[in-house]
Amino acid sequence: MSSNESLPQSETMTAANESLKHRHLAALATALAVQQYPGYPAFDDRLFALALDHSHDCRPDIGFGRSDTGAVWPSPGEYAAIQDSGLATDQLGRPIHPWLEEMVTDPQIGVVTGREFYRHWGPNYTADSVVIKAGHILLVERTDLGVLALPGGFVDPEDDLAREDDPARTAGLRELKEETTLDVSDHHEAPIVYKGLVVDLRMTAHAWPETTALLINLGNHGSLPAVRGKDDAKWAGWVPLEEARQSRLFGSHNLIIELALASQ
Repeated sequence: MSSNESLPQSETMTAANESLKHRHLAALATALAVQQYPGYPAFDDRLFALALDHSHDCRPDIGFGRSDTGAVWPSPGEYAAIQDSGLATDQLGRPIHPWLEEMVTDPQIGVVTGREFYRHWGPNYTADSVVIKAGHILLVERTDLGVLALPGGFVDPEDDLAREDDPARTAGLRELKEETTLDVSDHHEAPIVYKGLVVDLRMTAHAWPETTALLINLGNHGSLPAVRGKDDAKWAGWVPLEEARQSRLFGSHNLIIELALASQ
């Protein structure tokens, strides 16, 4: 019997979620050790704390200073929307990242405050596609950082209008076509292999990505479809799967690939 088999299901799920969170944050620490996002504070200018004060009902403000950039506090309309969302907030009414304590107390991570380059305070919803065929995976090279990544991007308002039952799936297939020219809209088997918080160099204490990752397995027969980098991708191509797994990819994308492979 494994150690988890003797635990109640809720405790097993909690342990699995904690493990997954730490794997995401480890990926962020690795990325921060070698790169920063253009326009963001340098690593030494990120905000760190030995501990957070939990003695108040409202978590204390994460402060201003060199770690701030972009929009640093919500507009009145944004503030009202944040209050309606039920998200935990700091003393300035800014939403607090669910993993804030782990980040700000980790000397390898720290945080940047404000909204930064994100569209929204709090969660910003994205979609990513894990496209596999004949032992290869489809990757793109991002124009902003020059690193390899899964095709994907933000869920746009038109995605909600186009397919109200599943806007993230619509966004994932749309971004896949926009960035690689690969159209798999008629491929109906695209299970969701991960949905939740992810990390990347742009995230802050007050704005962060949450993604829906799709697995699109095109099988082992036939040649690899022609692709071409467009939109936010300056290159797109098929990479041997094992080579991709050993490469440092954008954000949580290595972890997403492992979750996709484990789901098969």
